[in-house]
Amino acid sequence: MRIDRRKLKGIKKAFKDAAFEEAVEKANSGDTNTVDQSSISDIKVMIQQMNDEDDDIKIDDKKSRRKIMRSVKAQACSEKNVKMSWNLDVGDTISWKNGDDIHIGMIIKKRSDQAFKSEREARYGGAIFVMTSGGSFWLNPKNVTMLD
Repeated sequence: MRIDRRKLKGIKKAFKDAAFEEAVEKANSGDTNTVDQSSISDIKVMIQQMNDEDDDIKIDDKKSRRKIMRSVKAQACSEKNVKMSWNLDVGDTISWKNGDDIHIGMIIKKRSDQAFKSEREARYGGAIFVMTSGGSFWLNPKNVTMLD
C-alpha cells in the first residue's frame, strides 16, 4: 500500500499531537513517576547491551572483510609475475637519441631478467649499463636501438 506524502505528513502530525496531549494529561494528573527507577535502569542496561552487541558485530565484520580484501590483493600481486627480456646482450653496440643528438655506445652490464608486478613496471624497470666516449651510465632498454 502506497501513501501520499501529504497523507503521511498528516499521520505523523496527528501522532505527534496525540503523544503531546498524552504527555500533557500525565503532567496535569500529577503522576510524574509512572515508571519506577529500577525499570528505567534495566531498560538503559538492555539498550546498552544491544548497542554493544551491534558494535561488536559491525567491528568484526569490518575486520574480517578487511583481512579478506588484503589477502586477495596479496594473492593477486604474488601471482602476477611479468618477465621482460630484451634482445640486447653484453658487448652489443647501441644507439639512442637524447633530444636532437644521437649517441652511440656499448653495453657493459645488463640487469638480469627480473620478474615484475605489472607490464608497465617491466617496460620501464629494466636497465643496461652503457659505456660511451663521454662516460658510462645506466639506460632504459626501451629507449635504445641495436646497431649491426
